[in-house]
Amino acid sequence: MRVDVIPGRDLSPEHVELWSAIQQSNSDLGSPFFCPEFTLALAAMRKNFRVGILQDKSGVMGFFPFEADDSSIGKPLGICDYQGVIAPQDAEWNAKELVRKCGLKAWDFDHLIVTQEPFQAFHRAITESPLMDLSQGYEAYIARRRVEGTEQIKKCGNLMRKLEREVGPLRYIPHLQETSMLNQLLLWADARWGRTASTESSWVGGVLERILSTQSPRFCGMLSVLYAGDEAVAAHFGMRSQKVWHYWWPAYNPDFARYSPGIILLLRMAQTAGSLGVATIDLGKGGQPYKQRLKSASAPLAEGTVELLSLSTLPRKISRNSRNFIRKKPMLLNCARAVARLWRKRL
Repeated sequence: MRVDVIPGRDLSPEHVELWSAIQQSNSDLGSPFFCPEFTLALAAMRKNFRVGILQDKSGVMGFFPFEADDSSIGKPLGICDYQGVIAPQDAEWNAKELVRKCGLKAWDFDHLIVTQEPFQAFHRAITESPLMDLSQGYEAYIARRRVEGTEQIKKCGNLMRKLEREVGPLRYIPHLQETSMLNQLLLWADARWGRTASTESSWVGGVLERILSTQSPRFCGMLSVLYAGDEAVAAHFGMRSQKVWHYWWPAYNPDFARYSPGIILLLRMAQTAGSLGVATIDLGKGGQPYKQRLKSASAPLAEGTVELLSLSTLPRKISRNSRNFIRKKPMLLNCARAVARLWRKRL
């Protein structure tokens, strides 16, 4: 296997078309995070974002997007909810060889699809991304959730009617291509999570703006907004591939928090998904209660590291193994926490 590494921004139109064709031929790669347009948006804002182009005797067989730090450690991006090699399901490669030929000493992953066999020996933990399966339509989804005992949707309906009575009639816009509303969403999100630096002015804001401006049948940014009367009460920015809508950047106006407007907006999105050709809303990895109540399926994801043995990676390996050992020993874990607390007081 040969691997040519290029800056992500240097992907040619021919590369993009081949990438897209490979992605659409492999059902494991349905997430919009595997679309070439997502990589192009990231690469435009991140100078260390690269793509390994896998080739065999017949030509290009796959693409491996990654970011590397100055010590040649490949790392996952916090805004990338799915990771893996864009290749046909029957493609063969060696994980360590791929990492080495990309010029890396190690590659850390935290949202890796579990179906890619070459990486399976390097899984350290398996988590999940909750899904709303809408392939049979919204009403069928609602009926299944009702049978399984969730009260989330019923409660949301009560809050929706209360919001209409007390504030004004609801108006839902599936996609609003306005940068000003995207900026408002990011300000709400920053305030909610207590971020002092504005996401709007960071490289993340630049990536989201580029995705918002990308509109094609196979990939597009989706800015959805819920109004009550003249007030914008919730907004969500995500991405859509042909079949999957990824729930990514939700936020709401804190003045209307008591109505749970974000959940109302999510259910409105689910109602309109079928008209967009969407079969799944992927809620993204996380244990938030609303995700657990609304999910009707899940996608397993892996955390781990592909690591080449070298003097520079040995300390990482020792440190990680030590942490894992301590976690499995409650007494040692309590001692470690006590030492850490004393050390912080000393500082």
